Amino acid sequence: MLLLVWEPLNFAATALNVWPTLAYRGWMPAAELVLQAMIAALCAAAGMMLLNGAPDGRRIARIAVILSVGRVVWALYWSALPRNTVPSAEPVYAATAIVIGILTLLVLRAPSTQPFQ
Repeated sequence: MLLLVWEPLNFAATALNVWPTLAYRGWMPAAELVLQAMIAALCAAAGMMLLNGAPDGRRIARIAVILSVGRVVWALYWSALPRNTVPSAEPVYAATAIVIGILTLLVLRAPSTQPFQ
């Protein structure tokens, strides 16, 4: 559900927050928003693949988790988009995202309980 719900909702919240002022921010925030949209789409696709038991679902989900963690760390330290982050809390948020990403990758590495179709 992390891939299927959290990333698309996070992108939607960011897009709704930034969209009215995107023309004034320049091309970098627009490019970053497009990149976030592509990551959210990949995460949603990976979540659907896992739900449907697709053969390559775990592989795509691993890629999506790595990109998602990278997006979080990028947004905390180098983003051109505004963030509602408490000052000096970035290392805690980044470490939390990395730990959750590692745990998710470990879960995705476990053998599947679904029979091959």
